[in-house]
Amino acid sequence: MPYQAPFGFDTPSQGSTMPSPHPPTRAERLELERQQMAVEVFGGPSTNANYAEGIDMTNWLCQVWGLPGTEFEHHVINIKLYFPDNYPHVPPICQILTPITHSHVDDKGRVWSRLLSGANWASEMSVIVVLQHIRLILQHQCPQNTLCAL
Repeated sequence: MPYQAPFGFDTPSQGSTMPSPHPPTRAERLELERQQMAVEVFGGPSTNANYAEGIDMTNWLCQVWGLPGTEFEHHVINIKLYFPDNYPHVPPICQILTPITHSHVDDKGRVWSRLLSGANWASEMSVIVVLQHIRLILQHQCPQNTLCAL
């Protein structure tokens, strides 16, 4: 099997192992993250972001397990993620589809947090970070519809 360089790197046959001068496209980044989700195990987050060519890969349906010791323990929480054109420079838009009552989630399932509003977002963050963040948010309560430290 021929050598496959890590994502974003040239192959040895091209004579370089330096990062390519072009950042990955949104589609390339999403495919890499989908592949990472297939091998990462951290308490239950998963995604059914398997898509065929021609299907919109910017909308993902994900699931996370509620954290132990919270009211969501043993519950699966369904989350829809939409990746705007300028992802990963902006966070995905998140909507919790599972009906829950929580101060960080409005009645339409939108998640209120500094990370997901973009205030604390960095382009190196990934879907895994977003899903872990949502799990942690559900541990804390803040005044309704406010951007807490999370």
